[in-house]
Amino acid sequence: MTDIAVQLQKMREGIKEDILLDSKSFDVVKAWYERFCSSAFQPERAIELLYALFIRENLDFYVVDEFQRVSNEICNKYEINNQLFLHMLSDFRKIVFEQ
Repeated sequence: MTDIAVQLQKMREGIKEDILLDSKSFDVVKAWYERFCSSAFQPERAIELLYALFIRENLDFYVVDEFQRVSNEICNKYEINNQLFLHMLSDFRKIVFEQ
């Protein structure tokens, strides 16, 4: 489990503490966020987006209508091009679960 995944799991479990990422993980998250989001990088929003995807880790198994609703909601909130959502989701999995 990556450092990012450990921090997100703590959030899921309700552990109230600041998200602490080492500089390598921070740089990876920042590059990922800037690649897909048109809004300026803000660490809090990047962590919020990671968490939104983390709690929906089985998003691929949603029925089509539900997948579309959730992906549109995330794209609108974080200013992501809908065309790039699947690429963003794939890269999310790499940085959270495989890094």
